[in-house]
Amino acid sequence: MTQETPERVSRQALASLAVGILALVLLWAFGAPTLVTAFGVGLGHLALQDIKRSKTRGAVLAWVGLILGYGLTLMSIIRFISSAINGLS
Repeated sequence: MTQETPERVSRQALASLAVGILALVLLWAFGAPTLVTAFGVGLGHLALQDIKRSKTRGAVLAWVGLILGYGLTLMSIIRFISSAINGLS
């Protein structure tokens, strides 16, 4: 007996990945994507909940979006702190 997997991919997972990539581009171009990363993180968490509830695909996409979101937020915070410390000297 084979278990069927649903063909539908979570839209929130795709959106989380897209926003994570957008945040990466914004970080490279402008240096501060913090607000955008918050949307990516939120979408990633919503996607994981949706995937568990509805048994859709896309968990890897949601996790990549979450990793990008949290990682870029951490990088932005570190960059801000280092700029503040350099400004004090």
